[in-house]
Amino acid sequence: MKKNLLALALALCLCTAPARAAFSDVPAGAYYSEAVAWAAERSIAGGENGAFSPEAPCTTAQILTFLWRAKGCPAPETAANPFSDVSEADYFYKAALWAREQGLVSGGTLSPHAPCTRAQTVTCLWQLAGRPEPEAEVLTAGEGESRVCGVLGDALVSCFFSYKVRDAALLPDASGEGTALLAVDVTVENVHHRSIPMYDSDFQLQWGPEDQDFGFPEAASTLPAEYQLDPGESASGRLLYRIPAESRSFVLAAREFFDDGSAGNTFCCAFGLENGRAVAGSPFWDVTPEEAPAVLWAVREGVASGTGEGFDPQGVCTRGQIVTLLYRAYGAHGEVSGG
Repeated sequence: MKKNLLALALALCLCTAPARAAFSDVPAGAYYSEAVAWAAERSIAGGENGAFSPEAPCTTAQILTFLWRAKGCPAPETAANPFSDVSEADYFYKAALWAREQGLVSGGTLSPHAPCTRAQTVTCLWQLAGRPEPEAEVLTAGEGESRVCGVLGDALVSCFFSYKVRDAALLPDASGEGTALLAVDVTVENVHHRSIPMYDSDFQLQWGPEDQDFGFPEAASTLPAEYQLDPGESASGRLLYRIPAESRSFVLAAREFFDDGSAGNTFCCAFGLENGRAVAGSPFWDVTPEEAPAVLWAVREGVASGTGEGFDPQGVCTRGQIVTLLYRAYGAHGEVSGG
């Protein structure tokens, strides 16, 4: 009897969503085919007239409804409607109220028919996961990898040395109009089997994707211009960089160079600035410091990836992309928390 009541309750909860169907516009080999089947089977998302429309833009109302259904259609705690553009007759009414309570949306208007972006989608998933902070990782180059990117607190390990950005902050500076002075606190450790010479110029700071968007340390840095590290020995100090005053996203990069003059992998530590202090960054230049925590979480948890040139945070998500992100977060390996 209990089992029958539970089945009835689930059916009532999911009655607003279409049941699973075979969609005429979802080829078996499409990247989203498995995700679409998963979403349809669980009545999270469905189609119309036998089609799923995977390439159609996903709206704010749709993504909130998909998330609400994926979470089991929880009832909103309040019946008060804060949105001027949402009515009780809308299919997404309960989802919108629930999303407001979860902090996914705010304000007096929802703009339900506006397309949702990649940044908005991963931010919603990150918020529902509990806004986890990134845990420090030890990163080395994998097979075929040429660029290894970590964030504040990660240890980046090359063939010769590892380094970690511990902190960064803007310093008072009155010497240049339109520029600022950034102090980056680093720890460097010799991981090689013999002593190695180190130079402050081993590290360049990048503040943009263009060839001219980088600089080398200022002479006033506390990490010496040249020093020697024995095996297992470490050194900590502050590297000073003159940067454009408006810059807020950075990468501290070091590249391997071998005895024969050849170059190896590039190791990068990304971080941003909020109120003049360092926060974890993102592997992508087109992601702002505000978007970075959610994007970093999504990438490290395997929920989302880049687009080749960047993350494209303001790119509009299609329905196929949305259910794929949902499937990776909630279906493929169970729910991702990232905590």
